[in-house]
Amino acid sequence: MKANTYTLKKALTSLVLIISTGIFAQTGTKPLIRLFMDGTGSNDETVFYFETGGTTSFQSDMDAYKLLYGNHPYIASLSDSVLTAISGLPALPVNLSIPVKAISPTTATFTFSSEFTDFPLNVCVRLYDRFTGISTDIRNNSYTCTIYDTTSIARFNLNVSSGQLNVLTQATQPTCTSPFGGMKISVNATGECSYTWKKDSVTIKSCSNKTGLDSISGLFAGVYQVFVEVTGQCESFTTTFTVNPVLTSFASFSTTTIQTSLSKTEEIHFTNTSSNAQFSIWNFGDNSGSWYVPSPSHSFKSAGIYTVSLVTQSADHCTDTASVEIAVIDDVTGMSELQNNDAVKLCTISQGHYELRFAFNQSENLQISLYDIKGSLLKNEALENVNRTVYPIALGSEGIYLLKVKGEAQERTFKLMR
Repeated sequence: MKANTYTLKKALTSLVLIISTGIFAQTGTKPLIRLFMDGTGSNDETVFYFETGGTTSFQSDMDAYKLLYGNHPYIASLSDSVLTAISGLPALPVNLSIPVKAISPTTATFTFSSEFTDFPLNVCVRLYDRFTGISTDIRNNSYTCTIYDTTSIARFNLNVSSGQLNVLTQATQPTCTSPFGGMKISVNATGECSYTWKKDSVTIKSCSNKTGLDSISGLFAGVYQVFVEVTGQCESFTTTFTVNPVLTSFASFSTTTIQTSLSKTEEIHFTNTSSNAQFSIWNFGDNSGSWYVPSPSHSFKSAGIYTVSLVTQSADHCTDTASVEIAVIDDVTGMSELQNNDAVKLCTISQGHYELRFAFNQSENLQISLYDIKGSLLKNEALENVNRTVYPIALGSEGIYLLKVKGEAQERTFKLMR
């Protein structure tokens, strides 16, 4: 009896059912490939399934012989040179190449296609034509060629591979000085690749026809995905990465005054207005040490220009510094002549112009020093045998200045403004 197309289909379908429920059955899901060969008025198929215990060699409890029906075209796999209609192969993922024989009694054109069941997405299946050198992603495409009546060897190989690209990734996390993260990805592939970057399933960047390297930067904290595939092939790679947030601190403070004098004997209060500060360190610039309090008060014991600094640190160990200069004027010690007889007077002539007027009972040797608010010495002059003298002072740019008059035993500091 000559078998028709319906008879062949029915026979193969019964064998596939036996695999799933009968004598070849083992526990667990068996990914399956049905490889079809379709021509004008004739068609055939061969089946491959994957599970633990399978091999590329013929096994009577895993494989089924190919049943040939007269002089008809057929397709079959080869296991140890045995034609098989059903081949039990090792469990996925696996890399292997299976010979496939396609025979036609007359020269004719056939189309090869496939159907997959329970098959992982990251496994590539390619049908390689040994005559033409063409490799086809048979999962997503069909392949058409001419089978000659003289063909007798296995013309095709069914190549199964994990499809996982060899990829190196390098993530860059935000730092205290940069709030952004990034990712570099390097692909070991022979062909060009396309890259798709997403955040929360929304594409933020895509590119194609690149050879093996892509990167993204300027990423805020969040969860991202990248998908890479080789152009025209089924090899791909996907990964998810996280850009972690970094908490930075901002140091700032206010003060009740930036200028005081020794005669006031008052404490200056500093109010900490910093943000994201896990702890704060104060330094008052007067060798009094470091202070670990939120908002301190402090008094200065001697005249001078002091730099008060606040260093803050966040939970992610990011530091920041704020500072201000405090001017402390010495108005306590002075010359006896000034205290008793107004022997030294500071007179304002006009904006930025002053006069020191001396009226000593006896001659004095004096040292006149002018400082800016930062403590930089602007002028230093020695006056000898001063009795009744007028000493003019002209200030340059706007600001606060300190004028120190030092005698042989005592000194006094004046504050000048322009």
